[in-house]
Amino acid sequence: MNERLEQALSGHPGNHLMPFFWQQGASEETLRDYMEQMDRCGIGAVCVESRPHPDFAGPRWWHDMDIIMEEARQRNMRVWVLDDSHFPTGYANGAVKNAPDRLKRWALKERQIRFHGPATGCKFAVATHLGYDFTDKGGYQFGAYRREELVAVIAAKVEDEEEGTLSLTDLQDLTSQVNEAGWLYHDFPEGGFRLFLYTKQLGTAAAQNDSISFLEKDSV
Repeated sequence: MNERLEQALSGHPGNHLMPFFWQQGASEETLRDYMEQMDRCGIGAVCVESRPHPDFAGPRWWHDMDIIMEEARQRNMRVWVLDDSHFPTGYANGAVKNAPDRLKRWALKERQIRFHGPATGCKFAVATHLGYDFTDKGGYQFGAYRREELVAVIAAKVEDEEEGTLSLTDLQDLTSQVNEAGWLYHDFPEGGFRLFLYTKQLGTAAAQNDSISFLEKDSV
């Protein structure tokens, strides 16, 4: 605190203001004037906001950025740049919208089925629990965008489930046993069991349907 007070009293407080500088395709004269006005107000940094620039990442955008950077260098100002034309980050300036589905943002979803054995010839309607028709090779369609695909079906024996604790043993991957109609047939011994159904879903976050997947190297 004393250091900050000394800086202020000596006239060297440093910069603590970094306003958004919204870009709308303004003229060169306007851009230079805005940078001058901010500098005169003691503002030592700006954050360039791309919205709603009419040509983000295009020739006009880079032309405007050249002007801003030239003014910043002359005035010893720092420049930060918001990285996309759409909030939140990851929109990639619209590139994901027409990209292959494997590059889009998917979500992993878990559902559980609880039951007790022994059970011989036990039959589970996996398709019913997931809500889509396994005969459709593309998965279940939610309108034009949302889709769901099966990832795994895991069975586990419940050893302890008291006071909020859960102990699972004898995990079995039964994914390959789900038939084309979405049914799972399996025998289970005596005891309590849980069946974990895992799917991946496309289009689960409306605001981020056209965003990159941070888990896919090619997408990033």
